[in-house]
Amino acid sequence: SQTALALRYGHDLSLLALDIDHFKLINDRFGHAAGDAVLTAVAGLFVEAARLDVDIVGRVGGEEFMILLPHTNAGGAMAFAERLRRRLETTAIPVDGDAVRVTTSLGVRAFERGMTPEQMLLDADKALYRAKALGRNRTVAFEADATPCMAASA
Repeated sequence: SQTALALRYGHDLSLLALDIDHFKLINDRFGHAAGDAVLTAVAGLFVEAARLDVDIVGRVGGEEFMILLPHTNAGGAMAFAERLRRRLETTAIPVDGDAVRVTTSLGVRAFERGMTPEQMLLDADKALYRAKALGRNRTVAFEADATPCMAASA
């Protein structure tokens, strides 16, 4: 796994957890076929932004994605996440003659020695929910002493 490689060779590793903000409203307004088109377009944008030979982009379920960034420290991951967030925010996605605009909330977690892959996933997800609770369309880095936020609905 990438965490094992990061541990063995001492390289940086970061994880982004991303969620399309208010995705249910897109399905409700335009229908599920349009929602699928938006998911496909958003996934394409994420893949296009990633380094295909290094980064790993995956859809976790629903409207949530994760991007694993090997050889990327916390600062680099935050910068990448913000570029991605701004790019999506300014992208019009064509759906049945309409231009749909969506935003994303992002949580960022950098790997630390002694951390399990599961803990990294949980921490990235906690940062994502904090971004949503703080108003969405933002990037938040995991902080161990951050005030917990209630899980926000999509």
